[in-house]
Order: sequence, then structure tokens, then C-alpha cells
Amino acid sequence: MKPLPVHPEAASLLLRWHIGNRMSQMVRYLQFRHYPLMNKSKFFISNSKAVGSSLFVMALSPMWTQAESSIVSGFAGSPDTIGNGSGLHDGLGGTLLDGVKLTASLSAMYDSNIDQRAAAPGESERDDFILGLGGNVKYLSKSTDWTFGANYRGYLRQYVEQTDSSGYDQSAGAVVQYEGGRISASLDAKVSYDEGSNRNYNSAVVEEVDYGIGLTTRYKLSSKTTVEGKINQSYSTTIGDEFGDTEALDLGVSALWRYSPLTEWGPGLRYTFRSGSSQVDRNTIGPTIKVDYKLSTKVSLDSQMGVDFTSYDGKSGDPSFAAALGLKYKASKLWDMSLAIVQDTEADPSNAGAFTEVTSLRLGYTRKIRRAELGLGVSYSANRAELPDEVTTTSEGEDRDYYSVDGKIGMLIFAETTAAELFLRYSEQSSNLADTWDAVQVGVRLSRSF
Repeated sequence: MKPLPVHPEAASLLLRWHIGNRMSQMVRYLQFRHYPLMNKSKFFISNSKAVGSSLFVMALSPMWTQAESSIVSGFAGSPDTIGNGSGLHDGLGGTLLDGVKLTASLSAMYDSNIDQRAAAPGESERDDFILGLGGNVKYLSKSTDWTFGANYRGYLRQYVEQTDSSGYDQSAGAVVQYEGGRISASLDAKVSYDEGSNRNYNSAVVEEVDYGIGLTTRYKLSSKTTVEGKINQSYSTTIGDEFGDTEALDLGVSALWRYSPLTEWGPGLRYTFRSGSSQVDRNTIGPTIKVDYKLSTKVSLDSQMGVDFTSYDGKSGDPSFAAALGLKYKASKLWDMSLAIVQDTEADPSNAGAFTEVTSLRLGYTRKIRRAELGLGVSYSANRAELPDEVTTTSEGEDRDYYSVDGKIGMLIFAETTAAELFLRYSEQSSNLADTWDAVQVGVRLSRSF
């Protein structure tokens, strides 16, 4: 079977989609949860959900690209959301139909703390072996001016001993891109369902549904100036009455000046809306500065920062700082590095009336070693409670620090239609309201494309 032909620009767009996941891994913010840069991606980073893989990495956040793909979900994650390195699955041969590609996977994983919480006094954390079955269907079509893409992903997990924790995740997304003349536009949408223990909900077992849609447009006024506009809407809900629903809206516009063939920068304005079923409305507006740099395929930088002037139900609050940075350095065909940093604010679904300021970072390294690929990564996210003066909450705001270190190594086998991978992740979380806990996940995965 011949490999699926993919236009480079289309591939770049679609690789920004990853559903659920999440873990890119860093805070639930950027994941349309606001939503780890993240988490998949999510900010990955908690509402999040980051990663590289053949899955589409969705542009979940109102602020940009590489930063979003580093966000990590509050869920423990499936094997395909662990570790850096993604080239293997893109290199798998096989297509069912023109433009359609199916990938199936089998995995076995050990998790030393399936509940993502500290054990009660006199007890130990629950651990277990997890068997997984996953599938991913992708569609891609490219014409002169238009690009169409769609993706569905499902993952079924079965716990060997703690069978009550078994469940499944699934997600679907679509993207439409137009580029012609002075105008370019990209519309993407996604929906995802995840269940299991989630550290963003006090490590409770939840069923979460995320919806998101985003539109980015650019109009070239001249060879030196461009106007860019973005709108992103996301909504997150859990099944049951224990936790609240949250929503987020982001609007932004920037006037960009091409300083050189490699650099584009300019001022902008951003408006955000954050709310939830148990929160007052939080509105912000403020100036931004955006800087993009791209040196062919070797170096690329997407960055934006700004000050948000905040109000809660019309009453002024303290100003806040928002920023996102995505940096990728591809030294050669053999290795590359990436850095993602995100800071923003989201509604807290587990604490009535509260919001959470999320700061997330992800550093990744990928190295090709003959037929194998090695991926290493470090993630960190800090959640800081933000309690409006006018709001009385039922509990003290929670401050959390979460970090993880992960590694993955794999190679193509069997006529380059199958990938075999070994992965490992260590994670730890500390909080002002709960005991520190840690977890180790280690396992193997086989993936086959048809």
C-alpha cells in the first residue's frame, strides 16, 4: 500500500489537533476546558490535554499553537498521551481509501496510583495493570485553496483488578482551512468525552464532556501589514451534580507588521469571558503584543503576552497577566526540541465561586536513532486560586503544583506498517489542601495502520 500523501501545510495544521489529550500535557485550561499546555492539552495544559502523535493536536486555546499542544489533561491519560515524540505514527504506511487512514493500537500499562491522590492513613495507593484498545480514523483533503480534515479517536481501557475503574474515552474533530489571495481563514471544532479519576476535580472519578469551536482569520493589507482576528468558544460539563459546568470565550485582534522576512510582530486587543454554573461572570479586556518568528522549518516561535483588566459581574478586580509562548527548534532530521509556556485564568469546576490562575510549562526533546525514535519531556503546572472579594466560597481556594517527567522510545517494524513503543512517566502533585501524591506509569504499545 502506498503512503498517504499529505501536503506539508495541511499536515502542519492538522498536527495541531489532539483531542483529549491532553497531555500536552498540562493544565485543564487550554484544553477547551479552560481548559499543559495545555494538556489533551485542557491551558496542557488542566483542562487541558499536549503531545506529538499522529493524532490531530487541536488548537484549543485562544492563544496559539505550539503552546497549546503542550497542555496536559487532569486525567491520567492513555499511552498515546504519554511522552514526547510523534514521528513514528505519521510514518506508518497504509491507507483504506484516498485521504483516509486508520490506525489501531493495543497497549499494556502499569499505574502505581490509579486514583491520583494520596492514600488514607494506614492504607496504600491503589495500583493496577491496564489493558487498552485504541483506534483512530483520519481524513485529509487538500485542493488549491481549501483544506478539509476530520479525526475520530477512541480508547477502551480494562483494569485487571480494579474493574470498576474501567472505561473509555472518545473524541472527534474537524477543520476547514481556506487560503487564497489576501485572505486566509481556519475553522475548527471538536467534542470529547473522558471518564476516570481527574486531579482537577479533587481526584474524583468524573465523566467529562468538552465542546469547542474556533475561528482564525488573516487579511493582508500589504506586503508588510496583516490584520489577524480570533474567536474561540469552549464549554465543559460533567455528568452528575457534584461539580459545576464551565465556559470560556476569547476574542482577539492584532495588527501585525512584517519586520523582516522571518519576523512578524504587532499590538493587539484581547477580550475574555469566564463563567460557570457556580461562578459569577468574569470579564477581561486588555492590550497584547504578539511576536512570531519562523526560519524555514528549523526554528519557529509563536508568542503573545498581555495585561487583562478584570471585572466580576461589573465590579472591578485586580489586573492579571496572560501569556503564551511556543518555540520549536529542529536542528536536523535527527533531533528537535520544543518549549511551551502558558498563563491564563479559568473557572474552577470543583470550588464554587472560585477561579484558577494557571501557569504551565512543557519542554520536549526528540531524537532519531537509526530506525528508532527517543522522546523525553518535562512538564510543570501551577494552579493558584483566585477568589473575587465579592464572592463567598464554601472552602478555601486550593493552590496546586504538578510536574511530570516522561520518556518514550519506539521504532517501526513489519514493513513499516507497525510501530512498537515503550513509555514511562513519573508525576507528582502537591497542594495546600491535600497530601502530596506521586505516580509511575510504565507500559508498551503496538500500533498498526491499515
